Amino acid sequence: LPRGAWQPSSASDLSFGFTDANYWFRFRLQSDVRRSMLLHIGYPSFDRIDMYRTAGKETVHLAT
Repeated sequence: LPRGAWQPSSASDLSFGFTDANYWFRFRLQSDVRRSMLLHIGYPSFDRIDMYRTAGKETVHLAT
């Protein structure tokens, strides 16, 4: 998605109700230590989550 398509959230908890829509979330991770990281979803009611990473202009699908 282009930079202009993103909107910052002012809420600490996000709620979208029940929907068939797709949502994209963007966040930045920085670490000087090379180790595995774990993403914990506190309310796991998602049917599917896809993870991507960007490096420059390249987008890479990491996991489903």
